[in-house]
Amino acid sequence: MNTKISIVHPGNSPDRLNIPVELKEFWDFIHRQTHGEQDKVWIGKPVDNSFRSKFYGLISKIPLIRPIGMAMAGTMVFIGIYFWFTEVSDWGQPITWLGLVLSWLILPLNRYTKIWNTAYAATERGLCFQDWQKGEKVFHYMDYEDISTIYWNNPQTGRAVAKRGDIVIQTRVSPPPFTTRDLKTGQKNSAIVFQSVKNPEDVVEFMRNNRLSRRYNKLKSGHSKNKLFSIRSY
Repeated sequence: MNTKISIVHPGNSPDRLNIPVELKEFWDFIHRQTHGEQDKVWIGKPVDNSFRSKFYGLISKIPLIRPIGMAMAGTMVFIGIYFWFTEVSDWGQPITWLGLVLSWLILPLNRYTKIWNTAYAATERGLCFQDWQKGEKVFHYMDYEDISTIYWNNPQTGRAVAKRGDIVIQTRVSPPPFTTRDLKTGQKNSAIVFQSVKNPEDVVEFMRNNRLSRRYNKLKSGHSKNKLFSIRSY
């Protein structure tokens, strides 16, 4: 998904803004956070152009591929071991190894399902995050007032440095009110991280400018709130 800034208003639909169908629920959540008013928004997803990602993207379209694949793999391993040790057939060892290879291919689907269902957004008001937990989508919102620091980094080197990176959002208290996990290792991040974002420098600049504008507008209108957090999780 390309990184770009779009305009949010009640007339915009996911199709009109080239937003993937799988992000429709996230788009509806963003609409609720903007209260149906016109707003600028950036929406992004983790960038993964690896062969493994493309491979699992294709096989994931097969209905019930995960439960059927694991059931087949388990059955093949059971039958293969039985044939192998009882010497009923010479096919015991090949069937066992084939079942193990099949299970090895199916298991990473869980991790890639989380990647595909992870999405990020930045509006003029705050940040939105779509996570995948226990087989369902979970949405979070954070106002810019609750953020202390926004920056980006990239552990990679070479040509990819300026094109892809992680956006790190540090809140006013630690630990943050909700957590994000590393998409590769599954470990909890110490801060909120929008991982593997395309053109992170532009996105961080957009976030910082909105954060400053929101603070200025609240101070100007005299409605600045003396509160530490206004986190809403759904």
